[in-house]
Amino acid sequence: MTNTGSIPATIVPPLVIQVDDVGKVTNNDPIEITGNSAGSVASMNCQFEIDDLDAFTRFTRELVFNSNVSWHLTAQATIRPISGSFLSYSNITLDKHIPLQAFDGLKNVSIGTISLERSNATHVIIDTSITIENPSLFSIELG
Repeated sequence: MTNTGSIPATIVPPLVIQVDDVGKVTNNDPIEITGNSAGSVASMNCQFEIDDLDAFTRFTRELVFNSNVSWHLTAQATIRPISGSFLSYSNITLDKHIPLQAFDGLKNVSIGTISLERSNATHVIIDTSITIENPSLFSIELG
């Protein structure tokens, strides 16, 4: 999140966000917002619990195969400015439409190397280096 103001603050957990086509996602950790005169940034590198796994699976499929997806996020947040010694402000409405560049089918794939050197008479072992261009800000862990 950006442009949250010049005063540092904390979004107090739990933060329950309703995401259209995904369902409820919940963050149970504080989200720290750094404040400065150029505007503030809240780091959202945190885990969210997903309420509706089937809806999230459908959204993930769209994220992989479409070129763009959009999120409509709504929530009621509690925000505490500066430190725990200040009053918290409850029921702050968050309502945001966020267009996102998706994976677009991961179309740009290239094979760098292929090696069969570790193969033997009974097993074919292929070592390969593959590059997949990611046009999105999202990442996928393979393994």
